[in-house]
Amino acid sequence: MASGPVIGIDLGTTYSCAAIVQDGRPQVIRSKLGYTTVPSVVTFNKQGDAVVGVPAERRMVLEPKETIYGSKRLIGRTFLAGVKKRFQPHFQYELVSDDDGFVAAQIGEHTVQLVDVASMILDEIRKNAHTALGKPATRAVVTVPAYFNDNQRAFVREAGQRAGLDVLRILNEPTAAALAYGIDRGENKRLLVFDLGGGTFDVSILELDGNVFTVRGVDGDSFLGGIDFDRRLMDLLLERITGRSGGRPRPPLPRPARGRRRRGCRGGCPWLSAGRRPPPATWPGRSRGSSAASAPRRARRCSPA
Repeated sequence: MASGPVIGIDLGTTYSCAAIVQDGRPQVIRSKLGYTTVPSVVTFNKQGDAVVGVPAERRMVLEPKETIYGSKRLIGRTFLAGVKKRFQPHFQYELVSDDDGFVAAQIGEHTVQLVDVASMILDEIRKNAHTALGKPATRAVVTVPAYFNDNQRAFVREAGQRAGLDVLRILNEPTAAALAYGIDRGENKRLLVFDLGGGTFDVSILELDGNVFTVRGVDGDSFLGGIDFDRRLMDLLLERITGRSGGRPRPPLPRPARGRRRRGCRGGCPWLSAGRRPPPATWPGRSRGSSAASAPRRARRCSPA
């Protein structure tokens, strides 16, 4: 039976994160480069090897059709009639059916199962934990949206196993938030938990009786989150630019320019979230300087994990 530390993993739509409890205090596990999160993005190099995290996120700007992102929104979903029409507009890469009838990603000539994408992200987190802790970290608790069905939860567990993790428990994200709030408080009350993430928005009602939590109701939207706010902000920006040009049609932006505008919009989000006006340098087209780096560090980004 596996032994050693148990890490908690938030497998996010846009970013994933891991933490461990040491000396009674939770601590976020950092990557070798010092990042506290891992972008939930996967691509492949010319040799066909998987590239995960920050390098994959950077490539997404130039090769969005060759980069898999937001796959948590679709993991464990069957490729039924109408699925492609409904979900394809949210993704640059092509959605197809795998051999088992589940939604998959078509990257070049290869069909990539989304359970494999999740396993690559979890494997990256496992490696970061091993490096940070100085010893193997193979036991984990993984959180998922409360509305995930049994099939989707099974896919997440299988992804963990493929990544070399012993998944001890699949925990609802709202329950994890409630535990962080109410553990050992000895309170009896009803809680309403809002979970606004990078790609999903979940609401759960839980009852707290001492240290026992009971989920009474859940609902959510798997296509409403920070990345959708970023997209709407970018659309608004382009509309304003078109308006200043007298309504004349503008030629499509090249990919690097679209990437700069997307980064600029994300850089402005922390300022808007903090109720402050973004400085001119934060927005695209004003400066080649930093965007998000100049924003308040304590402000919450528009694309949380």
